[in-house]
Amino acid sequence: MNSDHQGHRKSAGRIGSIALKAMLVVIAVALPLSAGGSGSWTTSASLHTARANHAAAMLPNGQALIVGGTGSSGAALTSAEIFNLASNTVTTVPTGLAVGVSGLTATVLNDDTVLLAGGLNSAGKSVNTAELYDPSVGGFIKLPLMKVGRSHHTATLLADGRVLIAGGFYTNAPIANEEIFDPAKRTFTAVAPLKHARMDHTATLLTDGTVLIAGAPALRDRSAAPKFSIRSPAR
Repeated sequence: MNSDHQGHRKSAGRIGSIALKAMLVVIAVALPLSAGGSGSWTTSASLHTARANHAAAMLPNGQALIVGGTGSSGAALTSAEIFNLASNTVTTVPTGLAVGVSGLTATVLNDDTVLLAGGLNSAGKSVNTAELYDPSVGGFIKLPLMKVGRSHHTATLLADGRVLIAGGFYTNAPIANEEIFDPAKRTFTAVAPLKHARMDHTATLLTDGTVLIAGAPALRDRSAAPKFSIRSPAR
């Protein structure tokens, strides 16, 4: 493992360690803003497992899925939990991820399942594994492998229901690779790469159906962020 990858892992480890020591087992909930009010925070139920660099997604039933991340031992987690705002409770999902990962993405799809893609395993390697969380059965479904292993990437739900997975970290450096996940076929397809390799960037779906990719802290890239246009397939 070279110094670049070690440096990235050490930095992430330091951040994770600080976060885990700072009450990551506790969930804080923002109360809704009232007219003219400033809102407030309240402490909610505690997680069963301390974690950092995890993913979280709001489910259609109003509950939240919290999955993966780095545990207090420094190892990548397979476990997942569900936060229920109505009852202020946290429950453990009976079955976890097939591979423990941190730095993954969680994208809610139009069929109410959640796409969990990529991440770093306990050895600090970016993986190309992907799974679906199905809230109707409360468990995970393994998917075909992505075309490229990646962590610290983005995964954006497109207007046609597919998901654009862009950039990330792999083989000791940011990458420009992009791919599309098709929920109907449950397949990953490589598409044209970004103009600039990026990690820890943002991806925003615009009203015209394109996706704005912005920023790249690891590269200190201050150039204008390119847009990635997606044309919906003919039906």
